[in-house]
Formats: sequence, structure tokens, C-alpha cells
Amino acid sequence: MNSFLRLSFVGNKTPWQMVDTANPTVTCHYERSCRRGISLLEIVISIGILGTLMAAVGHIVNQGADNAVRTELASEGIIRCESTLAEVVAGVLPRASSGQASFADNPAWTWELAVSTGPRDDLDLLEVTVRHLQGEKVDQVVKLARWIRTEEAMLPSTTGETDASGL
Repeated sequence: MNSFLRLSFVGNKTPWQMVDTANPTVTCHYERSCRRGISLLEIVISIGILGTLMAAVGHIVNQGADNAVRTELASEGIIRCESTLAEVVAGVLPRASSGQASFADNPAWTWELAVSTGPRDDLDLLEVTVRHLQGEKVDQVVKLARWIRTEEAMLPSTTGETDASGL
């Protein structure tokens, strides 16, 4: 069935109106506004906007994944620092400065202990540094410090003095 556009006169607002004879309910004021689709330019612009949004969302997801890995490494580093410091305090590891040593369960993690004298004669400062190595690059460093009484201060007094309670 052939369909054609018929021009008809419509009041004072628009002198001419186009009416589609196949579908008389569709009317338009200008010939170009009667089209029934979207142009190639509109599609290209839509794809460009969609691509930009997808790139932005991808970047945000990538940052979130990187932050999650960094947080996980920091948590593991803190746990390793605390356990190493607890081993030194318990006497499992010697209370002396040491160079870098690897953890037995994961050689990507290394630790180092620095012992220095404190502001008083009976205090030592223990500093544990834990590093996570990824290849040649250090990607996570955690440090933990603790004041602890010297070994000499923990020994019982040999001068025969009693403590404040008189025992």
C-alpha cells in the first residue's frame, strides 16, 4: 500500500502541516521532523558517552581493587610486626638488632629488628620493620615500636633491698 504525505492548511499557528496518509495520527510541522528513527550522529554520540562512562567506571573499580589489596597487605604486615615483637619479648628471638630476615611461611615478607637504649637506663626501644617485596620492589612497609624494660631491670635485686610492700 502506498503511503504519501499530504499538505493541509491548519489555522494561524502553522500555515501548513504534513499528514501521513498511512498513519493519519502522525502529524508534523516540518518535513524533517517526521522521520521515524535516529541518525548516525546520534548513535555515535551515544556510543561515545557510553564509552566514556564505561572507562570511568572501570577506573573506579580498578582503584577499589588496588585499595583492597593494599589494605590486605597492611593488615598482614601489622599482624607480622606484632607477632615478631611478641616473639622478641617472650625470648624466642634474641633481643638484639638484626638485619633483614625472611619469614619462614612466606619469603615475600621480610623483617628487621632495631634495638636502641631508651631515655632511662632500664628501658630499651624495640622497633620491628616488616616489608613485603614484590619482585625487586617493596610495595608495603609496616613499622611497630615498643618500649620494654631491659633484661637487667627484670632480674631480681641482689643488694638485699625489699620492694615497697615489705615482702
